[in-house]
Amino acid sequence: MLTREQRIQLFSQVFRGRQEVFARRWEKWDKSIAGYAPVYTDEHKEAYQPLTPDWIEKHLLGTSTLGIYPLLQDNTCHFVVADFDSDGWQKAVQSFVGICTRHNISLAIERSRSGNGAHAWCFFSDPYSAARARKIFLAVLREAKIIDEYDKDESYDRLFPSQDFLSGKGLGNLIALPLQGIPRKDGNSVFVDVENDFTAYDDQWEFLASVTKLSTVELNALFAKFSNIPTTTISTKKNTEKNKGVLVLTLRNTLDIHRSAVPPQLISYVREHLNILNIDRLVKERAGLPTYGLQKYIKTLSVEDDSLHIPRGFQKNLRDWLKEKNIPCGFVDERPQFDQIEFSQHITLRSYQERAVDAFSNVENGVLVAPAASGKTLMALALIAQKRQPAIILTHRRQIYEQWRDQIESSFGIPKRKIGQISSTKKQALLPVAVAMVQTLSRMKDWKGLEEKFGTVILDECHHVPARMFRDVLSKFNCRYLYGLTATPERKYNDGTLISVYIGPVVHTVDKHETEKVRETETTVIAPHAEHRVRSIVSDLQVPFGDSLRHFPLIAKVISNDTNRNSLITGDVAATTRDGKKCLILTERKEHVEMLQAYLRKEFEVVMYSGDLSSRARQFALQKIKSGRFQILIATGQILGEGVDIAGLEVLFLAFPVSFHGKLAQYVGRIRREGGAKLIFDYRDPRVPLLEKMWKKRLSYYRKEGFEIQE
Repeated sequence: MLTREQRIQLFSQVFRGRQEVFARRWEKWDKSIAGYAPVYTDEHKEAYQPLTPDWIEKHLLGTSTLGIYPLLQDNTCHFVVADFDSDGWQKAVQSFVGICTRHNISLAIERSRSGNGAHAWCFFSDPYSAARARKIFLAVLREAKIIDEYDKDESYDRLFPSQDFLSGKGLGNLIALPLQGIPRKDGNSVFVDVENDFTAYDDQWEFLASVTKLSTVELNALFAKFSNIPTTTISTKKNTEKNKGVLVLTLRNTLDIHRSAVPPQLISYVREHLNILNIDRLVKERAGLPTYGLQKYIKTLSVEDDSLHIPRGFQKNLRDWLKEKNIPCGFVDERPQFDQIEFSQHITLRSYQERAVDAFSNVENGVLVAPAASGKTLMALALIAQKRQPAIILTHRRQIYEQWRDQIESSFGIPKRKIGQISSTKKQALLPVAVAMVQTLSRMKDWKGLEEKFGTVILDECHHVPARMFRDVLSKFNCRYLYGLTATPERKYNDGTLISVYIGPVVHTVDKHETEKVRETETTVIAPHAEHRVRSIVSDLQVPFGDSLRHFPLIAKVISNDTNRNSLITGDVAATTRDGKKCLILTERKEHVEMLQAYLRKEFEVVMYSGDLSSRARQFALQKIKSGRFQILIATGQILGEGVDIAGLEVLFLAFPVSFHGKLAQYVGRIRREGGAKLIFDYRDPRVPLLEKMWKKRLSYYRKEGFEIQE
């Protein structure tokens, strides 16, 4: 029988986390919310309370509930814990214990506080690298089929510690300590015998004293084993025989492989390359912003029934890798091949456009990168004519949708009434060409065979593929030819990788300097090779709070409503307009559009264009824009950034700070569609460090593009 002091000492020796800090459980008065928070020695929360024997005793007696931080400051740990809390947790624990036993890994199984789950503890005799320990136990979890063998290692967040390294900004995750006094009375938060129907051990302290700890030598051997031997459960004789033959890949809307035929090294390869790090989540996490609902990895492959489904854009990468690894493969092509269609063409291409279309002559999927005003629509229609298959164009903007219909009518001579339409108001999949709204397709529960009707699918503005809606819609089409069009393949968070995974690599990039040269030679009004200028205007904007990324929504409100800054912008706009120039003001906030309009509408013909307009008002605004019946156009960049052709614009006012080069290229493209010198007013806010950083990123873009900077 152990004394009180001996029990506390044993408990401290077995459950070793960080000693200089611990957490205590708290509950709202009505018990609707609960959580854990670090304990401090002072009311200002500047000094952590160390974990002492007195606090451990409070935990064991039930007067407090404690949690410890397993990841030490040198990124090592004394234990690893796997958490099982879903339906069928007993079966999962038994499977996990079985695999661990096979690898001579000793476990201690604790029934959770609620009684509806378990913690599987594995203790180490000395501190061990958390990264290596996690690698070992993730491999075991995968071998036990508790986590999907195609999931990225770090995507499993029920392993403690749940990270390899401390970020430097926090304490890492915590785990609740077992043997808390209150749940113990109900037989929970205690260690159980898995082989005896999860019955609690009679003497918990005797069990803890007998726990076997893995040595560093044993852990290193396990790490070496799981690093060198691919972890997969495909090991039956039948499957091994299949893997010795030719790997069969079936090509349709996705690239399909029978799951039992996938060799271990291919599992590792697709797991590594088709789970894309979600940098949006990472940025928000580091900035202390909420990340609820954001996955750490974007999983682009899927497993259904007995098949592994890989996005078809990844086909070239996969073929190259299989060839490199000397894995023989064969293809079964289940894509439809329709009778050839001879499109009646009224398309005259410039030389650079012909080169772009020719680049796709022997390519079945990929991306065409073409700057604004390069004739992207014409090139796409020429591509459709080249492939001679029924085609559908996918877009997500109504004005772009209508532009496609206009261009199809003039280029192919097909009356609008005979062009297929899939939108909220009409759903007619007419052949040979149709135009569809992505949003409508995403809401359609029954596609009625639509996904099998077209041989060529073109996604306009394909840089939106990182959005789930676009990926889901695109993945349904079983077509022979799949192409994407964009002016800006680079994405803010490097998620442009998703474009190549779903559509394919960039096949051709139209040189923007060549398109500008063509436009300059076609105009007689403005001399060729005129320089574009950026006039940097300094504001005195200040904010009375922090300027980190998490404060940006507040900073945006200040920008939209700051009288001095808005007066500075509208004063420049008024002076420029009086000189007879047409001006475009772009901002990122709808409220800012309305604010700027209020300053200018009394003296000038102002058109406001934002997402707040009704459908009728937006149509009226578009008519005025197309006819040129305005002096000043004020719009949000999001709605005007794509697909709106506006003639006669000479001056751009960037009224709201942006930093991403891709977005800036779209905005600048609004005035670069026609030849001649253009002027950009860029409003810089040096008194707000975050906004000054954004200016420096814009400045690097201007310099890269060869703009003359006037400060």
